[in-house]
Amino acid sequence: MKIDCHKTLHKNSGTVKKTSIKSNIMKIIMLSGPASSGKTTTINMVYEELVQLGASPIIPRPASVNIRDFEALVDFTSTKGVCNKIALASFGDYSLEVLHHMSYYEGMGCDVLICTCRDYFSHPFNRLKNRYGGSHSVITKVAPNDVDNLRARNAIISLI
Repeated sequence: MKIDCHKTLHKNSGTVKKTSIKSNIMKIIMLSGPASSGKTTTINMVYEELVQLGASPIIPRPASVNIRDFEALVDFTSTKGVCNKIALASFGDYSLEVLHHMSYYEGMGCDVLICTCRDYFSHPFNRLKNRYGGSHSVITKVAPNDVDNLRARNAIISLI
């Protein structure tokens, strides 16, 4: 099990600090939807929001405006005081890429993977159920518009 990155004080020092215990199973937040539903736009919005909220990029998103799909890695302390190593991967148009990201980032010791996936791919969804059990969430994109992008972004941020 991993413990949050904040120091825990010993009982015999007279002060006890609440320590957050994290599971050793990586949490996956999958943004699912059909082609051109705004998945890549939304995951870019999630990255920007995390950085605005104080996330420290370890592997930053590429700066080029011509690159839409990306991978990034950030350290982020949630509002609950838990430090998370969060990976973001937007190559959801390729089922094998989604499966690769799950294995790769889990092997890197990431706490959370936020990824995109076409809604008709069965292998990534089956791996979510079979390997990650209850430590995953699927957010469904329904329309490629600002309102739905913002709704999905906020839903993802609330799950971290």
